Amino acid sequence: TTLSYLVPEFLRDVDPEPLRAAVLEGYARVRRLPEGYERMLRVFSAYRVWIMADCSSGSPRMLEHDWARQRLDAMPGQIRDLLADR
Repeated sequence: TTLSYLVPEFLRDVDPEPLRAAVLEGYARVRRLPEGYERMLRVFSAYRVWIMADCSSGSPRMLEHDWARQRLDAMPGQIRDLLADR
């Protein structure tokens, strides 16, 4: 959840990569990151996008906003990108 907010749309003029690296470094100080964690993070991130789409589309009031519809329209592409093999 924390990493899902470290994206340009929420941070405006702040580069999210140093913040993302700091979160992962802090986690690794307490508990070792598992092998292949990058792929796991992409899967969890895709699931988070799907959950947010489900919550947003289930709220008729949310769908009244253009920005919400635009985000919903973008979500399938985000999920595809997150799950694409790299």
